[in-house]
Amino acid sequence: MSNLNSYPDASELFEFFCTEPSFFDGEKGHFAYEISVGSEGVLIFSFSVVEGWVQTVLKFKDNVVTKFLSEGISEVWISTGTDNALCAQGGFNGSTVALRLRVYPDLCIDWSILED
Repeated sequence: MSNLNSYPDASELFEFFCTEPSFFDGEKGHFAYEISVGSEGVLIFSFSVVEGWVQTVLKFKDNVVTKFLSEGISEVWISTGTDNALCAQGGFNGSTVALRLRVYPDLCIDWSILED
């Protein structure tokens, strides 16, 4: 278990997702944001400040299409400007893990893993 060293505050996350968290556990620092994608899709982005993990779940018509969770995340940040993406990075079991998530104007979820 590892803590996130840095992460966006509640107002930055609200500005990025345009919604309040759908789930929040202050003791574990667990946040989840759920947003609509098209007419029948849902993206759930969640992370734990205390446990150092990040997860993305993409659903279509209540069916999970893709789910990815990574532990060992050390930082989460929002890049501004033309990119306007939520990014996460860390390491787990000798691998470097990175996430780039863009919600607007089009959804883009880009996970990458580099093995040592």
